Amino acid sequence: MGNLKLNGSVSSVAFAPPVTSDAAAGAGGPSGQSTTGEHQMLATGSDGEIYHFDLRTMRCVHRGADEGCVNGTAIAASSDGRHFAAGSDSGVVNLYDRPAFLRSGPFGGSSITSPSAAGASRSRESEKPLQRAFMNLTTEVDAVSFNHDGRILALSSREQRDSLRLVHVPSRSVFFNWPTERTALQFVHAAEFSPHSGYLAVGNRRGKVLLFRLRHYERA
Repeated sequence: MGNLKLNGSVSSVAFAPPVTSDAAAGAGGPSGQSTTGEHQMLATGSDGEIYHFDLRTMRCVHRGADEGCVNGTAIAASSDGRHFAAGSDSGVVNLYDRPAFLRSGPFGGSSITSPSAAGASRSRESEKPLQRAFMNLTTEVDAVSFNHDGRILALSSREQRDSLRLVHVPSRSVFFNWPTERTALQFVHAAEFSPHSGYLAVGNRRGKVLLFRLRHYERA
């Protein structure tokens, strides 16, 4: 079909679903607006920037700096398209509001769409693309992944033992009750949620896949 080009080497890519009207309204946008961000792919790499490519035209439609990042290593988008997470070699994972990021300037600068033009009800907080920077990992982030409803984000690094954290996306907070010091994850190489988030599978360097039940979700 074609080639997509970054200014540096590519570390991670992720397909991003369109942002629905409900999700955009929840992010501070006007309700009833048309779907945006369709047919897009995200990419990050050695230049520390986040690229949005339109797969219909095979062109980069937005490029912005991953705040505080020198070398991007992992990226993932939520199922509703509202959020995306980007990890770096420093261990930091940034959680972004995707509609706000797409409205921002080419290098993460001021928003192109002013609050007055978008509606007086939009708060200044909702205009900030970066929702929170998570610094719970101290070595290179290998993987980030959202669960099916985008409410949980998993972060992992294979370079340090037991380096897996779960984030509650709505509150922008890390679950501190799991994993605990007694959860023997070893060196995590993979982490994935089941289709309805009833299970979390964690693969480690010893060749084991550990299966954990998330009881908040009834379906597997």
